[in-house]
Amino acid sequence: LTFQEAVLWARRFRERMFVNYREVFEKYDDDGSKSIDANEIKNVIKDLGFTIPQRTVDELMYEARVRGDILHTAEVGLDYDSFVHFMQILNETDGFNQEEIARITSTFKRYDKDGSGDINTIELSDMMRELGQAPRIEEVRSLLASVDINGNGVLDIREFIRFMRLFRERQLARVKLIFMNSADNSVTQQSFKAATMLLNEECVEVEHLAGEAKDLDFDDFVRLTDQFREKTVHAARKFAGYSESEVAEIRQVFDTFDVKHVGNLRPNEASELLKTLGIEVRSVEERMAMADQIKRACESAKEAGAEGVVDNQVNFWVFLQLFRAMKRKQDEERERRLMHVCEEVKFNSQEVSQFQEVFDHCWSSLRGVSLTDTKMLPRNAVYKLLRSMGIRLEGRDRQALDDEITSLGGKDGLDFPNFLMLMRWMVDVDFGQISSKSQS
Repeated sequence: LTFQEAVLWARRFRERMFVNYREVFEKYDDDGSKSIDANEIKNVIKDLGFTIPQRTVDELMYEARVRGDILHTAEVGLDYDSFVHFMQILNETDGFNQEEIARITSTFKRYDKDGSGDINTIELSDMMRELGQAPRIEEVRSLLASVDINGNGVLDIREFIRFMRLFRERQLARVKLIFMNSADNSVTQQSFKAATMLLNEECVEVEHLAGEAKDLDFDDFVRLTDQFREKTVHAARKFAGYSESEVAEIRQVFDTFDVKHVGNLRPNEASELLKTLGIEVRSVEERMAMADQIKRACESAKEAGAEGVVDNQVNFWVFLQLFRAMKRKQDEERERRLMHVCEEVKFNSQEVSQFQEVFDHCWSSLRGVSLTDTKMLPRNAVYKLLRSMGIRLEGRDRQALDDEITSLGGKDGLDFPNFLMLMRWMVDVDFGQISSKSQS
């Protein structure tokens, strides 16, 4: 676009945006008063997919009235101009109030550890573990892609705010489902305790909160579940960001190495266990650094409130923290490689996320795979995927595919970056007319 064309496009886009605002305003002005009151605003917010507490709605409406210069008039709702300001504020803040925006901005800066002004997959994964979540790196990458507007594989502050809104809506959807199943849309002490059970929380720790819960509306219920969630996040940190099923699986493997049943492993035993779980300590430098890593793991386990932690000894909770630290280093190396491959194959973050879903589906369908296994697709799994797309593997096509897989180092199977390289090759040569079959 030339500069003049860009200006013209921007002007027409702005005009269309205001036409949309006018249509929405007239749609929700139920009584034809040329004004939208608080109840009508709630309907707008609901249909836009936001779940916002009344306190925040009031704050956003107040700011819109200030910008619309009707704060000190007899108008109690929003006229059209103030409504436009409200919609713009909603777009700017994604439905968060000023206090929440300040907290989100502070969180962004804290996890932007390299000071780049962006948050990458690893940094976002760290943040989610701090929030008590236990996503796999592939899930974090998929979440990031869902709000990565420019497709560069990282989140700037605006994209991060959008991510936090989606994350918050996912939390609130579960809370709302529980609340709506309660009688009369109110939650008493007993139903609050039942609700926390459905939230997979420990009711014994919520009794002091339930003492406040006489008759709660939805906003009250959200406030109390948020308070309780904050209290349980710290307790969950001793799992080092692993889910309960993953912890149980790692525990089972740990016990096989603890042959004397003393509850602790020696450093060399811990190294062998890491190798079993897919992390090999290879170099002399890495082996020499193991003592420092165990020391830091002990500190992390103590901070997380794990029991039985003794300095320089590797009990199960210390091993979890050690495994997390080593896994994070491995994930960083893999993400750097993946980013390099993405640049080479020229797939954006959304396309990578879609390929990841295909890859994960194929891998999870393999027999005998474990949560701790390295994800590799054998040749037969690639053949099966292509056949499911209606691609026939015969003669020269079969040989060409085998040659390409071999050139990618696929003797033992393809990891995800090499799978992307294979997909790029297949698209470029239109292998088996894959482009047309993918579109159909």
